[in-house]
Formats: sequence, structure tokens, C-alpha cells
Amino acid sequence: MSYRIYIDSILEPIVALWYLEEASWCLEEESDSGHSKGLRSNLVLRWKMDYRISLELTALYRQFFNYR
Repeated sequence: MSYRIYIDSILEPIVALWYLEEASWCLEEESDSGHSKGLRSNLVLRWKMDYRISLELTALYRQFFNYR
């Protein structure tokens, strides 16, 4: 899945709605490179940063990479 498809098919229509609820949550993703645990220039990482989704355990909106 490309970065753009991931944003357009999952992040925008689903995860963005969670953000609007203003409740704490955690986005679990497999370790696919499209989910962006690396480069800051990545579109997915920038999208997550705009929505304040963080790897920090104390963050209101968290992400978790499942490496299995």
C-alpha cells in the first residue's frame, strides 16, 4: 500500500474521526514501512505529526508498532 493510499483510505476517513472525539486512543500498526516509523519527510509521518499522534507513552493520541 502506498503512503497516499494509506492516508486516503485509512488515516483520513477513519483515524481523523477518532481525533475529533477528543478521547485518548492508540493506533496499532504492523511494522510496514508505509506506516512511517522512519524518515521525517514521509507523508504518513507528517500526517501523524499534524494530528499530534506520537510514540510517547504519555501522549493523548498514541501509535504503536506491532513487530510480529
